[in-house]
Amino acid sequence: MDSQLNNKKSPKPVSGALSSMQRMCSAREYCEHDIRLKLKRYELSPTEVNAIIIKLKADDFLSEERFALAFVRDKSRLSGWGVRKIAFALKNRRVSEEAISYAFSQLDVDSERNTLLRILETKARSLKPGEELESRKFKLIRFALSRGFEYDKILQAVNKIIG
Repeated sequence: MDSQLNNKKSPKPVSGALSSMQRMCSAREYCEHDIRLKLKRYELSPTEVNAIIIKLKADDFLSEERFALAFVRDKSRLSGWGVRKIAFALKNRRVSEEAISYAFSQLDVDSERNTLLRILETKARSLKPGEELESRKFKLIRFALSRGFEYDKILQAVNKIIG
């Protein structure tokens, strides 16, 4: 009986949860959905969670537009993701369409094209040299589609690389 009482977590106060979320949000960008998931460990009521979210937004610790912009930039440049995969990931995190559109409007089109060319050139080097041209093209197209790039842009890039 005593061990059951010791294992049970006592809920942390709202002020502790708020200060913890403020520290996290000052270190990097988070979306509201991520913060809500992190607040579950504090065993707060929905009203308390909403109050924390409102306070974070009011104090500019939490911004959906900033999060979407940072996410698009990082996933595009660092992870080599295409527009479709990034948009899908943002929608999964319940980011609004307006914030997603804003973030993509800030994305450099040349940067996206260069990223696509870079990952396709790397993939092309990893393919077997004796493979047929059509097979190589198919593998590159499938690879780029899995990274979330648009089909017409992929075809242009593949034709530029393979010819």
